Amino acid sequence: MEKNVSRNLIDIEKVYDNLPQHVKEYACMPNRHYDLTNDQQRFFDVFAERAFIPAFEELEHECDNIKDIAEQLTEALQSND
Repeated sequence: MEKNVSRNLIDIEKVYDNLPQHVKEYACMPNRHYDLTNDQQRFFDVFAERAFIPAFEELEHECDNIKDIAEQLTEALQSND
């Protein structure tokens, strides 16, 4: 599941615990991650892998692009001085 995503970027337990309580109730899931059964944990891990991780990977990619643009701008401004 990791797919080169740093663990500090996505913590499945925090993601689950931060979901609105009414969403978890509607899905008949417990309020806290540590109360999930093994099957529920596997379900949520797969769900997170498909839903959240691609979004985080895209976000990391876009952050890298922004850093590159900022460096290019800085270099351009310094060369104009």
